[in-house]
Order: sequence, then C-alpha cells, then structure tokens
Amino acid sequence: MKLEASLAFPISSKKHIRNYAAIAKPLTCILKGLEKRTSNTPIALSEDQQRTFETMKSAITTAPALFYFLQGLTIFVETDASFSGLGACLSKDQDGKRHVIEYASRTLKDAETRYHRNELESTAVH
Repeated sequence: MKLEASLAFPISSKKHIRNYAAIAKPLTCILKGLEKRTSNTPIALSEDQQRTFETMKSAITTAPALFYFLQGLTIFVETDASFSGLGACLSKDQDGKRHVIEYASRTLKDAETRYHRNELESTAVH
C-alpha cells in the first residue's frame, strides 16, 4: 500500500481521531520530501514510522462515533498544546454524558516551535 494513499483516508477521518496531527507526524514528515520522487519509488519506513502506521490503523478502526451539534445543549471546547502539535475537542453534554462532536489538531509551524508554552496554549485556543 502506498504511503500517500494510506494517509489519505486518515486525513479525511481526522475529525474522528484525537491528536491526529501528533500521531501522524512521523509519517507526514516523510511525505514532504516526496514531490521529487516518482510514484514507483519505494519508501522505507523506520521502526518508529512503522509503529506510527500501525497506531494510525488502530486509531481509525477504534475511533468513536461522532455526535451532531444540538442547539440548546451545553457545549465544551477543550484545547491542548505541546511541542508536537495543537489539539482541540468539541463535545456536548447530553443525558449526563459527554459526547464528542469533532476533534481538531495540527502540527506546529516552524515559527511556533520556538513559542513559549503559554503562547502555544493561546495558539491552541485561537
């Protein structure tokens, strides 16, 4: 299976996967250098990248069902930042239970890798 194709499905499903950007980072980093390769050029994965690939497959197959937004219910927005990425979770409280509506995450831009932790947390909220 080609790496580009393998990542295409998770990218379309990343709203279902908590911390997608941080999980996928070891694989997405190698895709940045692929523009110069032909489609038949094999990609050798390191042990860490292979573990990441297996983790992605597991995350996809065990991702929770997402719930839809209902006006009038209490909504929660949780954010988190680390030096590997930013993440957020939108959820609702229904029948005394917390239900995920959507996850969001991304890796840090180059300049953001030099931010102080407080700036990163603010960036995650923004």
